[in-house]
Amino acid sequence: MGRKADIGDWESTFNRYLKEIRTHLTKHFEAMDTGLNNSVERIKIRVTNVLIEQANLGNIPSLRHLQGSQFLKVIVEGMDDRLANLKQLFTSLYKFEMSYKANLRYMIRPLLNNLNPNRKTVQISRVENENPETWEKMAQEIFDYLEALHEEAVYRCENNLDNIFVEPGKTTFYEVKDFIARVLRSENVKEEWQIFIHKYKGFIWPKEYGQDKDSIYRKD
Repeated sequence: MGRKADIGDWESTFNRYLKEIRTHLTKHFEAMDTGLNNSVERIKIRVTNVLIEQANLGNIPSLRHLQGSQFLKVIVEGMDDRLANLKQLFTSLYKFEMSYKANLRYMIRPLLNNLNPNRKTVQISRVENENPETWEKMAQEIFDYLEALHEEAVYRCENNLDNIFVEPGKTTFYEVKDFIARVLRSENVKEEWQIFIHKYKGFIWPKEYGQDKDSIYRKD
């Protein structure tokens, strides 16, 4: 930590380091984005596996060997304007993602309020006479305050980890629940779903229709 003359008055110095610590902790949470989206992708894979195994959509040539987002993306690309409602539903699930900023920041920011210069709960000493001894004393005081506030913020975050880690699962659950509910209950979507599977019926139910899959696919 430099002298007062190097980086401004003591209060500004204290506030500056508070912001730096807050930014440092926030970056740790921003690094969760990859993990969050890996978790979302695993859920998408589970959903598409149901479509593959239960609805036989994996028999459609363009969907073979695909899972998760790639499976949903190809489905969306294969839907025309007649299937607007169904397409919108699959697009929503295909594009669904999670991030720290969108899904967790509102939970984390209050836990770091003690590192916000506008909300800090401590005040550093006032300095009347500037000298080397004062510089050393103030530098140590600021360091001690910063260390204590950092530990307090980390402690708050650690004590709320259960709530923080539950949130992504809850958000993904509701997204999938909404997707399933609309597929099963919306009359427009159910009608469009029937149109969609009819187009590929020769692939979905080859035994029942007993037709050449390639010729059916070319006709549609």
